[in-house]
Amino acid sequence: MRIHLGDGEFFLKVADSDNNRVQKLTPEGKFVTEWGEFGDGPGQLNVPLGIAVDASGNVYVSDSHNHRIQKFAPVSAGKGGR
Repeated sequence: MRIHLGDGEFFLKVADSDNNRVQKLTPEGKFVTEWGEFGDGPGQLNVPLGIAVDASGNVYVSDSHNHRIQKFAPVSAGKGGR
């Protein structure tokens, strides 16, 4: 599991390697949303190990067993709020 802090929104983004997903949590650890599932297609993950967020809110996930980095665009709070 890797945690990214400081995306300007004060949310935690966690690369959940065991469950092949990314979780978004409040600073207190309250669940907000998640995305990703096991697989090798777009938006699917296979052991995500690292995570970063750029100044525009794009989320980059190192998808280790698929040998790639996936970019997830920010989504408005009403649509999951990545």
